[in-house]
Order: sequence, then C-alpha cells, then structure tokens
Amino acid sequence: MPRAADPLTDLHDPRVVLLLELPRAMTSTLELDDLLGRIAAAVTEIVPCEWCILWLYDPEDGVLRPETVHGIDRDEIGDHEFRPGEGLIGAAFASLEPIITGDLRRDPRFVDKGTAAERIRSLIDVPLVLEELPIGVLDAANKIPGHDFDQGDAQLLAMLGAQAAVAIRNARDHRRIRRKVHELEALHGITEVIGTSLEPTEVLAKIVHAVDQLMGTADCSIYLLEPGEEALVLAATTGPREDQVGTYRVGWNQAMARQGALAAPMAVRTKRVGVLEVRFDHATDTSAEDRLLFDTVARQTAVFVEKSNLYRTIQDIYLKVIKALSEAVEAKDPETVGHCFRVSHYAEQIAGRMGLD
Repeated sequence: MPRAADPLTDLHDPRVVLLLELPRAMTSTLELDDLLGRIAAAVTEIVPCEWCILWLYDPEDGVLRPETVHGIDRDEIGDHEFRPGEGLIGAAFASLEPIITGDLRRDPRFVDKGTAAERIRSLIDVPLVLEELPIGVLDAANKIPGHDFDQGDAQLLAMLGAQAAVAIRNARDHRRIRRKVHELEALHGITEVIGTSLEPTEVLAKIVHAVDQLMGTADCSIYLLEPGEEALVLAATTGPREDQVGTYRVGWNQAMARQGALAAPMAVRTKRVGVLEVRFDHATDTSAEDRLLFDTVARQTAVFVEKSNLYRTIQDIYLKVIKALSEAVEAKDPETVGHCFRVSHYAEQIAGRMGLD
C-alpha cells in the first residue's frame, strides 16, 4: 500500500502555497487584532474548515480566552474560558500536542461550553508554542467537505502555529511599547501640570481630565481629606457632580469601596491626603499594569496636594509674621496704631472698585 504524500513536501499542494505566503501576510501588520484575524482566516483556507477560533493564554488570570473568531458568530462562543488541562482546548495547551476528534461529545475530555459545540462534526486543536512554551491554541472545526481532520492537517497547522506564535509575540511587544510610550507621555504631561502652579483648583481639574484620557475612563474624581476628619470632600471631577465640587462629601471607606469604580489612596509616606477614583462606562478588567499606573498618578497627585498645603501654611505663617511685626512697630507710637490695617483695607476697597483681585 503506497504511503500518503507528506503535505509539507508537496509544493503543488495549494495549502502549502498558502502556508509559504502566510509569513509575508503576518509580518505586514503589527496590529494584534488585525494579525489574529488574518491567522484565523488562513486556518480556514489551509485546512480547509468552516471556522477557526484563536484562544490566547492570559498568564495573569491563568485562563485561555477566545481572542478571535472566524467563520462563526461570536455570540455562539461567548466569553467562555478554559484553564490549562480543561477540555480539549486546555488539553492541547497543556500537552503541547495537537488533538483531533471526530466525535466531540464522546471524547472524555469534552467540556460543554457555549452553543457552538452542538454544530461541531470534527475538530482539531493545535497549540501555539513559542520557545517551548504554549501561548494559545488554534481551534478549527468542521473540515470541508465533511471529512475528519488527519495528521497531515495537524502538521500544516503546527507549522502555521509556529509562525503565528512569533508574529503574535512581535505584535504584543509592539502594543506594549506603544502603550508604554503613551503612558510615559501622559505621566510627563501630568508632571508638567503639577509643576506649573500651586493652585489646587486649577491643577486638580487638569489632572482628572488627563487621567480620563490615560485610563480611557468615563469619569475621574479627586477627593481631599478634610483636616481632623474622616470625611472626604470632592475637589475635582469630570463626572456628573461637577456642580458639587467643594460641597459633596463622602466617608473614606465608602470612597475606597464604591461599586464599579477603581480607587487609590493618595498618601505621602503614611499621611493620607485624599482618594483618586475612576469609573468605567462598561465592565472591564484592569490589568496589573493599569493598577500600577493608576497608583503612580495617585502618588504624584498626593505629593502635589501636600506641597500645596505646605505652601499655603508657609504663606499663612509669613502673613502672620508680617502682621505681628507691623503691629509691633505701630505700638511704639499711639498715633500710628492700626495704620497698616487701615491702609490695607483702603487698598483692597480701591482694588475692588477697579476690578482687580
């Protein structure tokens, strides 16, 4: 019985031609979403099959998520997740080996998630491996025209997966670098704002707008701790309470535990000065990097608030010293007692009539 031809050595096989052209298509973009879409579409052509789902591993949460869907409605997949070793997706990821099945529901590794499983006749799951570590799974369903997947398909998809894994890493690095540049620019802008003035109202208003742009949030608010109290007063916001700045109050614990909000304490060393809070207009999971960035802005803002408070304290002390000195000088001569006070009073009245501050 003659041996089946190796699909990887048959240069006349249209699937191999597509596979050879794929690296150029993948390297022509560094946009991750676009790249994943191209990879999923290529899988359905090379095998060929009805649909392909790209599952990528999130090391922070320890789960595989469906990042890209091609050939099937996304609603049929939903937001289902698999842990390494769970279901056929997780099994392919954990074993670093392709998994082929022609009867999904009778496979002991099958885990029923979503409605798409009801339409699967044949399935192949191929791990995406980068430097001997898995980063995701190529999940292809329903080979055309109605056959089961075979080892030749597994070989083709393994080669595609190796190329795709490198391209995905490059796109992720590109996205990470772009984000870092954006964050550094935003942090630099906030630092510049803080350095331009010691007037809290003006600076805090600019900070909340900058944070909204940086975090992509619906609104941002800064609450300052009132001296000697556990109450926080709204000092600046981009949200619906702009007309309540300076009057709206909330308890410390309440501000730190609001539902649907991300809050960070503003503190200098161990001294609490307020709370920085953002709200999102949709459900979202903040990454460790997002929270670190948010905490950094909260610390910067806390330093500004403390510096502004110290400046006002020094100003008050300075004015009190001047007043004490002027009163001491005037006390030497009964005819000059109250002279400085009267001069300052008349000067203020004249300035007011002239429209000066």
